[in-house]
Amino acid sequence: MSTAGLPVQARPRRIVSTFGLLLLVAPSFVWIMRDHGVWSWDPSWYGEVSTDLWWTLAQEDAASWWQRMLGAFVIKAPGIAWIGQFFVPV
Repeated sequence: MSTAGLPVQARPRRIVSTFGLLLLVAPSFVWIMRDHGVWSWDPSWYGEVSTDLWWTLAQEDAASWWQRMLGAFVIKAPGIAWIGQFFVPV
C-alpha cells in the first residue's frame, strides 16, 4: 500500500504503528520457528483435522470439502480446525 496520498503527518504514525505491530508479533514467529516438539493430544487432533480439511480443499472439489467441514468434529468445537486450515500453507 502506498503512502503517497497520506498527509505528511500521517506517514510517521503509520510507520510507527506498523513497526509496533511487527514488534508485538515477533516473539510468536520466533517461537514457531524454534519449537519442534511433538504436540500433545488435543493440538495434534486439531492440527490433523486442519491439515485434512486443507488437503480436501486443495485437491478435491468444494462439495466434499464442505461436507468434511460440517463433520469435522462431533464432540469438540470445530472453529479451531476451520480457521487453522487456512494457516497450513504458511
